[in-house]
Amino acid sequence: MFLPKTNRKIIPRWRDFWTTAALGQLSPAALRAERPLLPGVNVIEAREAWCARPTLWHALDLLGAAFVVGDVAHPDVLAAARFLESKGDECPAPARQLVSRVLHPRDENAKVAEVSLANVESIRTEIRAKRRRLYDEPRNSLLWTDLARLYTSLGQHDKAEHAIEMSCYLAPENRFVIRSAARFLVHIGDYQKALSLLHATALNQSDPWVVAAEIGVSSFSDRDPRFLKRGRRMVDSQDFSEFAKSELASAIATIELNEGNRKAAKKLFKLSLAIPTENSVAQAEWASPQVGELNLPSDVKDVPRNYEAKSLHGYRLGDWQTALLNADKWLSDQPFSSRPAGVVSYLCTILERYEDALNVLEFSLVSNPGDRVLTNNKAFALINLGRLTEADSVLYGIDPGAIDDSSAITLIATQGLLLFRKGFTQEGRNLYLDAINLAKQKSNHHYAAMAALYLAREEIRADTNTKSQSFKYAVELASRTDEPDVRHMFARLEVMAKVAKVK
Repeated sequence: MFLPKTNRKIIPRWRDFWTTAALGQLSPAALRAERPLLPGVNVIEAREAWCARPTLWHALDLLGAAFVVGDVAHPDVLAAARFLESKGDECPAPARQLVSRVLHPRDENAKVAEVSLANVESIRTEIRAKRRRLYDEPRNSLLWTDLARLYTSLGQHDKAEHAIEMSCYLAPENRFVIRSAARFLVHIGDYQKALSLLHATALNQSDPWVVAAEIGVSSFSDRDPRFLKRGRRMVDSQDFSEFAKSELASAIATIELNEGNRKAAKKLFKLSLAIPTENSVAQAEWASPQVGELNLPSDVKDVPRNYEAKSLHGYRLGDWQTALLNADKWLSDQPFSSRPAGVVSYLCTILERYEDALNVLEFSLVSNPGDRVLTNNKAFALINLGRLTEADSVLYGIDPGAIDDSSAITLIATQGLLLFRKGFTQEGRNLYLDAINLAKQKSNHHYAAMAALYLAREEIRADTNTKSQSFKYAVELASRTDEPDVRHMFARLEVMAKVAKVK
């Protein structure tokens, strides 16, 4: 299992309406409308209402609001959480999960993605609640959009698509609806329909948020962005706030980077960080090694829901716990997305938490059936748990005709691991060597080193006659890259080699 090094793209995040609104992403894009600062718990109406009338529903409102603004340690929030805990089953199941997170925070050794996994039932509860509301408010486009997100998280894509179509029919000129619909269509792989939607709305004439989405979504298709020139004019314009232009500047910067214009890309990335969204921060963190350190502003760490960037930063430092805990929060924030699930599962394996990795993968494969990275990672976790027959079946189900270079390297290596664990050491060794050679052909030193490290690990485990040779090869390839996971694996391999007296 290797961490996928995909080219990150700026596409809209998809959150529920109230969270999106609270983050300031539905405010007017005009210059005078800078991003509103999220209020502290002290000044929100939910706290005043709870203090005046400490009821179950006021406590729920305060707890939800505190999660959005990121201030769950406030004394009144803790009091509301304790009140909800005292109500037992009277408190809805999703709220009980939030209460547990506030009053009983998980330590670093706790299982990850517990909230995401438990969300299967809470999502169903939310679906039932929204459907009841839609019975009374059938023309509420926001409800239809939120319902689509819930269906998507459960892999019920036909129902999600119907809900998205209803929301677009009811509100074809609503930023939240259009960006959410585009993100859903990207999720199911219908990039052309997503572009058609973004091309059809009149919002693309005046809204940098929608133009940013068109440029980002275009990167998934064979088409050049239709609104690139318009986007450049918007970025240079003084008519829009820095916050409203953040993702647009980031999307154009990514195009410049992919075309080799590093100087122009770096300038635009810096502009995107003036008043950024967390999406822009994550893109800058991803791009930083390629364009040169961007020296992210110190206040960037305070951007709400900045989980992906913090996870990536933790990975780059080799701080696995920070990387994992933030990746877990990222998955909870975007439960339908395969990327955070892939990262969480990979980090779990780095820490040899294979059961946790498997739980996350099985959850995410519901909304991402057939995803090659997730499926391969599931097989890897099963192999390390000794469930070889299941792993064999999972690997057999991967479509070899749809495999790109990087996933082919990973798949060949995983098949080699499976053969080693079945006792076919020579055949397994051959497959690992095939994976290493393919990685070297593609100048992918990271994957070549990881495959060599895993090969040496399996040779030492199996006590083969070629274990010393494989160990020396791993040392050679690992010296060619400074990736943190390579350093981590090499340190662990050195311990194994010392115990086994391999030189």
